[in-house]
Amino acid sequence: MNRALMHEDLARAAKLFHAASNVSRLKLLTHLVAHESNVTNLARLTQLPLSTVSQQLQLLRSVGCVRSRRVGKELRYSIGSGHVRTLLEVGVSLARSNHSNLPP
Repeated sequence: MNRALMHEDLARAAKLFHAASNVSRLKLLTHLVAHESNVTNLARLTQLPLSTVSQQLQLLRSVGCVRSRRVGKELRYSIGSGHVRTLLEVGVSLARSNHSNLPP
């Protein structure tokens, strides 16, 4: 593999892992794996302030973890790809299997 390409891929992966390294963002992703939703509904489901949900969705969208589509005046969010679902499932599975070694 070309070193420059590998560096670019690793830099993108680092941004993706950074985006997934926050409990609030993981909560949002968990809800979006199940179904498409708008900011208001996600705020209610996660019990996070609207402004926080909006900011976190913007960050997740910037790295491709979520996508949005406009329906009338409303923006609806969904998982960016099946890879995001897999990343979330593997991350949670890894955390569960190593729970004694990880701080809460």
